[in-house]
Amino acid sequence: MSFFLSLALFNCGWFCCVLGAAYGMPWLGPLYVSVWFAWKVFGARTRSGEILLILLAAVLGYLLDSTLFLSGILLERGHDSFGWPSPLWLVCLWPNLAGALRGCLRIFRKRYLLGCVAGSVGGPMAYFAGGRLGAIVLADPLPVSLAAIAAEWAIAMPLLLYLDARLSPQPRPRHRSSL
Repeated sequence: MSFFLSLALFNCGWFCCVLGAAYGMPWLGPLYVSVWFAWKVFGARTRSGEILLILLAAVLGYLLDSTLFLSGILLERGHDSFGWPSPLWLVCLWPNLAGALRGCLRIFRKRYLLGCVAGSVGGPMAYFAGGRLGAIVLADPLPVSLAAIAAEWAIAMPLLLYLDARLSPQPRPRHRSSL
């Protein structure tokens, strides 16, 4: 998949999830991400690796964001979480990101320190933007909430990069003929 197509699909997924939640359509993001990943998995060289990465990203996202909700760092804007700490649209952002790791975010591949820095900066920016668009509420004091989100993503991004590297198809070694 080309860099620009991956970037467009990744951003479209983010906006569908966030704006869908902000405008009372929390199903929009999960629907988009489901369709994108059905297409992505269908075209993957190793479907099992792609599916496992998507599922692990969703579980990781659910656990980490639920911790933020339960600790009071993130506050639910509406009633779209079905009683779960973290709403489904927010969980879908994690596989959305995982899908971009082999596309527009491949620059971070096996660069765990760079991923840590990018996560600790990009994560809080994304949550702040989601808050400004009305999808979530970040608790006061805002700098404390953003620092907690930065810590979450400083751990999450390298972990996602590691999972992606472990689950990616490995190139076959070339054997030289003995002639």
